[in-house]
Amino acid sequence: MTLQWFTVKIVARCIAFIGLYNITSNVSGQVQPDTKRVIFLKETRILCDLIEDTAARRFTPTVGDMDRVDSLLGQYFIQKGTGNSPQITIHDYYRQFAGFWVNGKRCIFVNASCIYPDYFLQNTYYPRGGGQCYFRAMVDLDNRKMVRFYFNAPK
Repeated sequence: MTLQWFTVKIVARCIAFIGLYNITSNVSGQVQPDTKRVIFLKETRILCDLIEDTAARRFTPTVGDMDRVDSLLGQYFIQKGTGNSPQITIHDYYRQFAGFWVNGKRCIFVNASCIYPDYFLQNTYYPRGGGQCYFRAMVDLDNRKMVRFYFNAPK
């Protein structure tokens, strides 16, 4: 009977842990694999100014998709430079990721900020100005290329 009680306690703790993990990693329509990145689920309505088709079909990017996009953005920063701040890397930014189907291709919209926005987990953040502290990008995931990239205006 003691062994059965012990087994029940272990199973209950495992179930509680799994439930807690799911709550912390998938909150309010997004997945947050770490403190600087968030993936918006395809069902989550977000603002995206880089898509002309407001009814564009969505998909939920995976953590692997997000890692590939970060790698491409990192290469883009190295190739294009970052103006007056060549030491800036992709990892200096808080990044929001959303998946869209554009002309039959899987594209990832990335919205980035050098500071933690108040509503980072709820929706995309569009401040005015700020220069290299903020950027938006659209990456063609299937062809591994940058479609659009914009730093904010300086002021």
